[in-house]
Amino acid sequence: MPRRIARLVLVLVGVLVGVLLSEGLVRLFAPQPLVRIRPDIWMPVAGLGHQMAPHVDTIINTGERDVRLLTDARGNRIGPQGPPRGRRKILAVGDSFVEGLSVAYPDLVTTRLAEMLERRRSRPRATAGRTWEHAVVTAGVSGWDPGRYYRKTLAELAVDDYDLVLLFVFTDNDVVTHTGTWRPPRPNEGNPMRLPQGLDRREIVDTLIYPAYAGLRAHSHLVVLLKGRLLNLWLRLGLSGYHFDAIYLTSHADSPRWAMTTGLIERAVAAAARSTARAMVVLIPPDFVVDKAMGRVHARGQGTDSELVDLDQPARLLGRKLRDAEIVVLDPTRHFETLHEQGVALYGRVDRHLSPRGHDELARFILPAVVEQLSNGDAPAPTPASDAR
Repeated sequence: MPRRIARLVLVLVGVLVGVLLSEGLVRLFAPQPLVRIRPDIWMPVAGLGHQMAPHVDTIINTGERDVRLLTDARGNRIGPQGPPRGRRKILAVGDSFVEGLSVAYPDLVTTRLAEMLERRRSRPRATAGRTWEHAVVTAGVSGWDPGRYYRKTLAELAVDDYDLVLLFVFTDNDVVTHTGTWRPPRPNEGNPMRLPQGLDRREIVDTLIYPAYAGLRAHSHLVVLLKGRLLNLWLRLGLSGYHFDAIYLTSHADSPRWAMTTGLIERAVAAAARSTARAMVVLIPPDFVVDKAMGRVHARGQGTDSELVDLDQPARLLGRKLRDAEIVVLDPTRHFETLHEQGVALYGRVDRHLSPRGHDELARFILPAVVEQLSNGDAPAPTPASDAR
């Protein structure tokens, strides 16, 4: 027994030395951006639950790069030059994909869209003999859902005039189960480590493994490096912090969640119409829907039979209901899939939101429809043929 204990201690010491040596080598030769989030950049607010605090000026890092975060008096993200200004204004409302904490302000989909519209000013247009000069307001907050999009749209329309409202809908956790006003957990806080209530694999991951990982990624360059290189293994181990939602199961095709989500989006579109602004919905797919192989790994990692999963179901069913309600819907999923097959990195390696290239491609995809909406009077803009599902 003493020999066995000695051998075990020797093995543990060897593993510890190996880990520490690897950490040192990574810090020396391949330093990684450590996660650095300040929870106080969000604040509680009536109706919305929470929003970005006003007049923020700080540096954050979600695991991809250092990003300077600035907000205006209304908590909307801005650049160093201040709030965007233009002869015509576009309001972009969404969740963390619009908030875009993993990319710098110049790389946001909203900033890229404004720049693309500006470049069109020098081109003569047959439908409108005037130059283009647009400002795109970035009103996205982590943890928001279609109910918050509606309330934020109302709040913005009450204090400013907009020509177009873009509702960016994430085809994952934006498919809601209720219309209440509960406040979701603030993003990136994580759950504290605690004793598991049972020996279920999911319970052990949630209570011990993931909280430990969440803490390490803020301090260990090695952990961040491995997360970026071994994403599929992370998914298999359930360390993504994400629970595979039932909306991907074919058995939930008749769920009332589709109608509930559509109803909330309709309210936001109607609010825009009452203020004479036009509105469009832009669907944003998660990375594992664009990368179907990753999606299958994700399903298995969550203990879900991949034969019962339809990764395209949320965008297809939600898009269909929105179009039936005569709402213009843009779905870049097929376009993103083509780019992914070409090796284009549309999502981050550690932070799985859109990368700078992903924001740029999304702006390019929606640009023609945005121009169409802004230049065609009251006639509804057609849904692009590439969006047919």
